[in-house]
Amino acid sequence: DLGPLAGLAAGLGAARAPVCVVLSGDLPFVTPEVAGGLRDLLTGLAGDAGCDAVVPHVDGRAQPLCAAYRREVGERAARLLSRASGAGGASPSMMSLLERLRVRRVGARDFPAGADLRAATRGVDGPGDLVWAERRAARRR
Repeated sequence: DLGPLAGLAAGLGAARAPVCVVLSGDLPFVTPEVAGGLRDLLTGLAGDAGCDAVVPHVDGRAQPLCAAYRREVGERAARLLSRASGAGGASPSMMSLLERLRVRRVGARDFPAGADLRAATRGVDGPGDLVWAERRAARRR
């Protein structure tokens, strides 16, 4: 019950690759172009040791559960969780982690043509989202 930050900490803690693409389980329209684009954008910043993550922003909102992170971010997420649990507080949010990282903010223009960042980052969280997803999937067949 510690939320997505705990999943990020655990996943990055188990990772072997230096850069990991993190995707929420409710994103049915993430394509190889989007996932690969996230990875390539962060990998391309290899000389920029100060950049911890590449996070898309869609309609002015950060999308931290469709992003690329350096593996070391997992340690920082685990420390943030540990401090919160030690203080008896609620689990920190993904946004509280992003505030502590050096993030490159990206948008649709940073991805190959045909990559639909808006659709890729739209979660299916309720009945209305499910209707949208079913219609979109039917159009793609």
